[in-house]
This record gives sequence, C-alpha cells and structure tokens, in this order.
Amino acid sequence: MILDKLALEEFIESLRDLAPSIERDIARLKSTPEEREVISSLFRTIHNIKGDSALCKVDLAVAIVHPV
Repeated sequence: MILDKLALEEFIESLRDLAPSIERDIARLKSTPEEREVISSLFRTIHNIKGDSALCKVDLAVAIVHPV
C-alpha cells in the first residue's frame, strides 16, 4: 500500500528518467553480451531504481528490484 502519493509520483518521474538508459543498455547487451561497461551501466541504473524506490517508500518496487 502506498501511503505517500507525492513520493509515488516522484518515483514514477525517476523511472521515466531512467527508462531510456535501461532500454539502451539492454539493446547494446543483445549485440555485445560480454561488454562489461554496458553491464555496469545497467547495474548502476537498476541500483538507482532500488534506491529511489526505498527513498520514496515504494516497498513493492524495492522487493522487485532487489533480486535483480
């Protein structure tokens, strides 16, 4: 349950900002799956999503992203 609507809106905005980076990195991994720089970039972006979801108190997102 989301108790803070403003925090949820901030989290959604953060996802909108990070989505293009994730899409780009996944596309690059398809052609060069061993590229460490791309893997690192994707990891950092996902880690940022986890941090943003925790900061915005979106516990469900934390639970989903953490194992990734």
